[in-house]
Amino acid sequence: MTDFSGHTPLRFTPAFKERVWGGKTLGQPSTAPIGEAWILHEDQPVEGGPLAGVTLAELTRQYPRELLGAAWRQQHPQGGRFPLLVKLLDCQDWLSVQVHPNDEQARRMVGPGELGKTEAWHVLQADEGAELISGTREGTTQDELEKAILAGNVSDLTEKRQVKAGETLMVPAGTLHALGPVMLATFGAITALDRRAIVHMGEGCGIVNVTSTYAVIGGRRGGAYSAAKGGLDALTKHIACDYGPQGIRANCVAPGVTMTDMVRHRFEDEMFKRVNVETTPFPRLGEVEDVASTIAFLCSPGAAFINGQTIVVDGGWTSTKYLSPRALTTTWVEAE
Repeated sequence: MTDFSGHTPLRFTPAFKERVWGGKTLGQPSTAPIGEAWILHEDQPVEGGPLAGVTLAELTRQYPRELLGAAWRQQHPQGGRFPLLVKLLDCQDWLSVQVHPNDEQARRMVGPGELGKTEAWHVLQADEGAELISGTREGTTQDELEKAILAGNVSDLTEKRQVKAGETLMVPAGTLHALGPVMLATFGAITALDRRAIVHMGEGCGIVNVTSTYAVIGGRRGGAYSAAKGGLDALTKHIACDYGPQGIRANCVAPGVTMTDMVRHRFEDEMFKRVNVETTPFPRLGEVEDVASTIAFLCSPGAAFINGQTIVVDGGWTSTKYLSPRALTTTWVEAE
């Protein structure tokens, strides 16, 4: 395979993981508690299409530039590992207190090609009083921490903070951390974005993440999908705050129904077609070029002062209550 462009978009199925601290919120039928839904990871195979069964790790080796950009390709001429992990966590009890290495430490302790791990958490749901651990208490010394590790009471020196739904927290490599009970969160291990891409950026550069209209509205199905897209939206705003002072912008593009090969066949369903066509105040639906042009604009000098925004590309579908004349004159028929 030499041409990657003809194989997009890529579709994946989440992998659900049983955990003793998990619950039932993630919606996967199981007698055991489900703690994690892995949304994106290097061992995940592509679902359907000509690349069916090929993992992200294999795609990274074959198409490093197309997947991860020119900077990554330059740093990893042999491909390297896929550097992102995105998952949902349902925490019904405290997770273990952990600390992850940075890239240099990972390579020294494990071997060449290994990556450190910076995490980002976005809290989707939290009961009142829900807590997490991030770092140690102010003034804690290395000697005190070493003694606490040997005594098995590290948690006594950790910094606990209450959280609520909608909050996003960055956890740099080297930070003690743990999630607490009664919490549903998205988790991102950001090794490419935080230390691979941004370090090559300077003033005037921009990041554009692609989410979905379902990051800004609700729907009857696809809760995990909406939650993941909403988490990416919140994370983008966090990046805009973190790196805006360096002149680096971060924005989202949220496409509506777009006529790709993945979607086109769904228009054989008359109901799906009517729901989308007759509630969009525009004489057509979205095309790939509409989304691509918006991304190109956000990367251009013309968008130099746009930061932390989500641009919805859906012809007005989410922002209006439009109904076509056909829909307004349709006669309702009671179900028998």
